[in-house]
Amino acid sequence: MTSKDTLNCGVSIGRCELLDEQMVSVINLANPSNPLGLPPWPECTTLLYELTGLSESSVEEQIKIVSDIALKHNGQDIYIASSIEETQQFWKFRKEALWSAMCQHPDRDPMITDVCVPLTELAGLIVETKQEIAKGSLPCPIIAHAGEELPLNE
Repeated sequence: MTSKDTLNCGVSIGRCELLDEQMVSVINLANPSNPLGLPPWPECTTLLYELTGLSESSVEEQIKIVSDIALKHNGQDIYIASSIEETQQFWKFRKEALWSAMCQHPDRDPMITDVCVPLTELAGLIVETKQEIAKGSLPCPIIAHAGEELPLNE
C-alpha cells in the first residue's frame, strides 16, 4: 500500500491531498486554460505531496524516494512542480476544489462530509466510499486531506 510505504520511508511530508478522478475532472473543467500553460491533469486518482527538507538536495532525494514508491505501486504520470509559481498554482486548484465542484452543478447544494482515519487506512476508506457512491446517482467527487497521525495527550 503506497500510503503505508510512504509513511514508513522517513520522508518529511508537509502536505498530502488525495483527489479522485471525478475531482480531477472537475478541476480540469474549472481551469480550461491553466494560467501557466500546463496541460490538464490526467483524470485518475491523484496524490499531491509537498515535501519539505533542510536543503534543496534533501528535498530532491525525498522526491526520488516518493516517486519510486509510487512507481512500485503502479503509479503513473508523476509530475514534479519546477517552480514556486507552479507549486502555488497546484495548491490554488486544490484550495478552490469546492467552488469548482459547485460551478459544475449550480442547481445543487454541496454536502460536505468529514471522516478521520489513520493514514494507513485511507486507501481502504476510499475504496469503500467509492463503492457506496456507485450505488447512488449524485455527483460525489472525493477530496481528502491526509495529515499526520498525532498521539492523544492523556
